[in-house]
Amino acid sequence: MKKKASSSIKLVFTCFIATSLLFSSNTQMFAETTTPSKITNVEQYLQHLTKQDRDRIHNHQEVGVPHKYLSPTLDTVSNKPVNIIVQFTQDPAITDVKKNAEIGETLTLSEASKKVEESHQNFKKKIGQAKKAAPNLEIRKEYRHSFNGVAMTVPAKDVQTLLSMEGIKAIWEDIQVSVEPPVPENEETQTKNTSPALDSIAHIGATKLHDEGITGKGLRLASLIQG
Repeated sequence: MKKKASSSIKLVFTCFIATSLLFSSNTQMFAETTTPSKITNVEQYLQHLTKQDRDRIHNHQEVGVPHKYLSPTLDTVSNKPVNIIVQFTQDPAITDVKKNAEIGETLTLSEASKKVEESHQNFKKKIGQAKKAAPNLEIRKEYRHSFNGVAMTVPAKDVQTLLSMEGIKAIWEDIQVSVEPPVPENEETQTKNTSPALDSIAHIGATKLHDEGITGKGLRLASLIQG
């Protein structure tokens, strides 16, 4: 295998994946911020966490009560365009079918798919109406399968308006994250690394989160690959 010590691995993640490891969904709207997100490492995330944020994280790990969620580092006051992921309250079809089955209710996949499509149509109608006052609302991508929602580019000041709409569960910041792989000091060091998983945990700074009791326990994580 060829090694390129100077190469960087660039991974594109939607922010709702990254922040789901750090922040709770059982929260009301976070306070507005005038600074767009420029957080690039765990230390900066921890510096931005308030006591209330930490309480929400730990409470989520224990109870996980769903409420509307807004990425806490998202700019919501300026006129600058921001990329976001809007999650609908309506679950994807397969998820909806399984949830109904768990409580003894019958819902066909066709019926669930129709509900998903209706959630998109209803949202588009609301966006059409909102465009009269905020013309720069743009839907870039639609999701219906493992996740139900849309990717958008909107003026930051309109984010709160979107979140207040009926049928919206969460708004996540959509950002690109670049990670450079660790460069081994020598071949001997690399040979002794018997657990790549442990090395990765230390490399991304997760041990600092673990020290604060933030382990992600109780969270459900989904990965959306947009190619």
